[in-house]
Amino acid sequence: MLRIIIAIITWITVDLLLGRYLKRRQIPPYAPQEASHGDAVFFMDGNELFTHMLNRVANAKRSIHMHFYIFRDDQIGNQMMKALIDRVDDGVDVRLMVDWGGYAISRKGVKALQKGGVKVAKVNKPRLPLLFSSINHRNHRKVTVIDDTHGYVGGFNIGDEYLGRDTEVGNWRDYHLYVTGGIVEPLQQQFARDWLGAANEQLEVTATRTDEGSLPIMLHSTDGAHVTEHISFLLRAARKRVFIGTPYFIPGSEMFEELRRLLKRGVKLEILIPKYPDHPLVKDAAFRYLPTLIDEGAEVKQFTNGFYHSKALIVDDTYIDIGTSNFDQRSFYLNNELNCTITDKEFIDDATIRIRDDFDNHAEPINKEYLANRSLLDRSKQKIATSVESFL
Repeated sequence: MLRIIIAIITWITVDLLLGRYLKRRQIPPYAPQEASHGDAVFFMDGNELFTHMLNRVANAKRSIHMHFYIFRDDQIGNQMMKALIDRVDDGVDVRLMVDWGGYAISRKGVKALQKGGVKVAKVNKPRLPLLFSSINHRNHRKVTVIDDTHGYVGGFNIGDEYLGRDTEVGNWRDYHLYVTGGIVEPLQQQFARDWLGAANEQLEVTATRTDEGSLPIMLHSTDGAHVTEHISFLLRAARKRVFIGTPYFIPGSEMFEELRRLLKRGVKLEILIPKYPDHPLVKDAAFRYLPTLIDEGAEVKQFTNGFYHSKALIVDDTYIDIGTSNFDQRSFYLNNELNCTITDKEFIDDATIRIRDDFDNHAEPINKEYLANRSLLDRSKQKIATSVESFL
């Protein structure tokens, strides 16, 4: 029995390490994304977002292309599925794509969608020979494009908890963008690339003017690489203040040192993480890094008004980056992610006011006193988390 256990552990370890090695060998050189234009609306409440999205779905005329990391057939999920089927009845071409790991639609639900004419695909299904590597790899993007003119991208998934309906989780804080204009075309192109891999169907993407819209927007799409280069570019532009909002703060050595250099330049660093984590060990892993950053001047707080699932990086009033990437090694080196960087001062100022309300009024500090009072259990969990942090 012991030999079997050792063999399985060895298999999994070799599989994961080889998969990561081969993936990194295939990484193309980093190339900064070209800026497009568009208009954007910032959402931080799930009820408001899905009311807006369902209204756009109900008014779709030609096509609906929807991709989520998680899709549950609970109350909001069934409401969305019904809305998609209803549009097929009116001649709209509807596609729904969900990551294999977050696919939580029952067989009954899938049959209803397919019978109703919705094309459904799972992206990133497990495959041999590197079975565990493929299971560990996730398409974390959330993209919706309607009629080639309306787009959504951000951190919300389809599930009742994202609307604050889970009594154990409570309020859910997330950030999402509704976009129009030239930026919608690259969103549609990304959906088409992922759909080709999931459903083996090539989609035609309607060309739009990339200068259409009032806001300069850069779409940054990554497949397990170059998130760190993008973040480093933004951090190095900072002069006064940087805000990082993330549910999982596990930066790894490279980004940890980048943040330390930021502090040494005299830039104020603010970090907001959840007080109540949604997965084991993810918060514990952050404490490998937080004491040093706090000691060197960072202000760190934990969100107390429910669960904080938001992903945001704000650099002065110059850049705001909102999307699907967490500030962790999974997003940096493994997952498929998608972020929008906006450089319009008026938009940044408005979004910053709303985001700072969470930091200033709905969070409590993690300071030297807090760190000194951490229990032996907390410190033990930190050691365990540190040993597996690249897989969290």
